[in-house]
Amino acid sequence: MRILLINPPYAASEPPRIPMGLLYIGAVLGEAGHDVKLEDLLVSKPSPERIKGAIEKFDPAMVGVTSVTMNYPDASAILRYIKEISPSIKTVVGGPHATFCWEQIGKEEPWVDVVVIGEGEETARELAATLSKGGDASKVAGIAWRNGSDGGFTLNGPRELIEDLDSLPPPARHLFPISRYRALRMDAGLTSGRGCPFSCIFCVGPKMVGRKPRLRSPKPVVDELEDVLRMGFESIALSDDHFAMNRKHAFAVCDEIISRGVVADLNIFVRADSVDEEMLSKMYAAGCRKVLFGVESGVQEIVDRIKKRQNLEMLREKVKLTKSMGIDVQASFIMGLPGESRETLMKTFEYARTLGTFYGMHVLAPLPGSEIYEKAEEYGMTILHRDWRRYDANQAVTSTKSLPAEELDRVAAEYDAWFVKMAEIEVDADRKGQLPPEHHEMLERRRAQDFFWRLMRNDFIEDFRPSEGARGPDAALREMAEKSAPRANAIADEAERWIGRVVDTGDLEWSAKENRFRFSEAIYPKKK
Repeated sequence: MRILLINPPYAASEPPRIPMGLLYIGAVLGEAGHDVKLEDLLVSKPSPERIKGAIEKFDPAMVGVTSVTMNYPDASAILRYIKEISPSIKTVVGGPHATFCWEQIGKEEPWVDVVVIGEGEETARELAATLSKGGDASKVAGIAWRNGSDGGFTLNGPRELIEDLDSLPPPARHLFPISRYRALRMDAGLTSGRGCPFSCIFCVGPKMVGRKPRLRSPKPVVDELEDVLRMGFESIALSDDHFAMNRKHAFAVCDEIISRGVVADLNIFVRADSVDEEMLSKMYAAGCRKVLFGVESGVQEIVDRIKKRQNLEMLREKVKLTKSMGIDVQASFIMGLPGESRETLMKTFEYARTLGTFYGMHVLAPLPGSEIYEKAEEYGMTILHRDWRRYDANQAVTSTKSLPAEELDRVAAEYDAWFVKMAEIEVDADRKGQLPPEHHEMLERRRAQDFFWRLMRNDFIEDFRPSEGARGPDAALREMAEKSAPRANAIADEAERWIGRVVDTGDLEWSAKENRFRFSEAIYPKKK
């Protein structure tokens, strides 16, 4: 059967990442013989016309959309519109939000036919096989589906997690508009295992992928790593929930990279308490140049309350050790956790500053399925509403006696204003040539990402046509830079440099016939 997968948009400020879930779903469905296409609305201007055009051109029998909480309203609206266009299409939604809100979806969203619960690969395979043969959805484990007899949702039995992750085909990256993600200079995602044994109250990971670690063999992990590098990605994010939770496995993956002589720029998600000098040395030798530590709060009492199970003094020492090994550290924090007050937030800001590394602050979003969502009252919190669009980690959706939502928003605004000011100072210093080379490169990449995503979200490159006086690629590039710069927080020289780089890599191609640039459809870059 023809199956259309859709990557929905989201409104957050961070540049997009290719969702690993859809990569695997697309691979499994393709392996099973289905004709699979993907419409990526995250790196293009989402519009009814684009969706309608995709439906009319491909004529799918089934459409599947993934989502998280903050963009679930967009995912749902897409499926609603598809049902209006073609009522016979089977509409399917998956992801963590749908998994934990399937009852609400069943009651309130008649345009959704099926919700995939939890890990989706084998469920998608069986569901597609069943529907393609006109079979009975009641036999498919791991779904909630609209029962034609009464129009309501029926929850089938659970599906066991996939024990042998090596049995899955390689992620179907070819389905995505690769040139756009290369233009964004995004990390390519890669996982070496699934599962997280920890119990942080703000996280739904263990409920989605289990607590027991399920690990891929090192060889296929590094095979995939090499393929991603051939695709032209500059860096790779090893985005396991906790890469080093199994020390033997982490060492084996690193050794496989080292033994093959693979040169990779790796960013790794890891808990601070799992790294030591030996582990960091091995990770560095394998190409790791940045790690992300989830700190969450600078107040030990709050860290304990959210069941993070780590000591802040230990973490401070691990940051120092990691940096001394030549690996950059990014620390992440959450504002508005249980027990939070303005005073504790100030302590967190002070703790973050003393780490001497890059850090980011986000506002608590109590995600459906998390312990803090299900037991908010026990933690002294009030969930103010369930407008999922506002669950973007940038604004308060909860309050406590010691920290009303209005106060949390004020503190968050103060942090944002400080962050913007520091960013402006940094950009000004860079334009004057006052930053060290490594700092310049990091800032250059970050600003180029922001520049291109702003253009992509409005289809600027697709819609841009040079004036009659700008014939040929050089003149067209200069004109594009001049007109795009004010739209994307840049100056013309910067825009021309960034666009020129993407032209040089072959991700933007020149069409002499149309006198315009367009994104390449090639999976592998065509460098000049």
